[in-house]
Amino acid sequence: LHGFESTSTTYTSSSSNDATASGTISTGASGIVGNAWDFGGGKVTTSHQLLPVSSDYTLSTWVNLDTNPSSGILVRVSPNTEFELWTAALGLSYEGTAGNELIELTGDLSAGTWYNVVLVHSASGDAVYLNGVSKSTDAINTIPTSSIWFLGGRENTNDTLDGRMDQMAVWSVALSPSQVASLYSSPATLPNVSDLISHYDFEQTGTTLEDTSITSTVTTLSDKSTNSVNIIYPTITATI
Repeated sequence: LHGFESTSTTYTSSSSNDATASGTISTGASGIVGNAWDFGGGKVTTSHQLLPVSSDYTLSTWVNLDTNPSSGILVRVSPNTEFELWTAALGLSYEGTAGNELIELTGDLSAGTWYNVVLVHSASGDAVYLNGVSKSTDAINTIPTSSIWFLGGRENTNDTLDGRMDQMAVWSVALSPSQVASLYSSPATLPNVSDLISHYDFEQTGTTLEDTSITSTVTTLSDKSTNSVNIIYPTITATI
């Protein structure tokens, strides 16, 4: 007789947080993983609170500039606040809600190269990582409450990104330095999926950028007889 014992682990993401593109954006460009979106004057607008207000978080994205130097928004909140992460003529800039340059890197970006940019927010402060390496830290920045966030541009036509973006993800925790390093070394694999809020893989065509974060349940069936066998039975459910 064989007896089986099952154990299950469920990873649950948030509900779908799709975003809408406008302006000049080409889909199907070559990405760091599969396809990317090539921004050439357009932007993507979300209609949800992209970053958590009252908790730690991690934001990660990949960017490949078409021109150098190039000033372009990666992430920006709606008008009247100045929270933004952007590529600047000097390299990479992280600007706080008071309009001050909290973190500014110089000479770190070149055209035609993929870079993994990660912003980690925790009780000890904010840190910007470039290609898995911590480049600078600063005091804690307040995250504004807003249902309008922009990717690749701002509310007007200024400072639009000139380049490709791929694999943007947001977690509700501060990823560890080793987890951030893994984002750069293994771009197709997201760590700590249980705390994933949103994931944009830029594989879509058209004007809808889909949140592809998922809910997954992994069930292990163990044969309790003398000859023990483990069977992994995954159940993947897309968040709608």
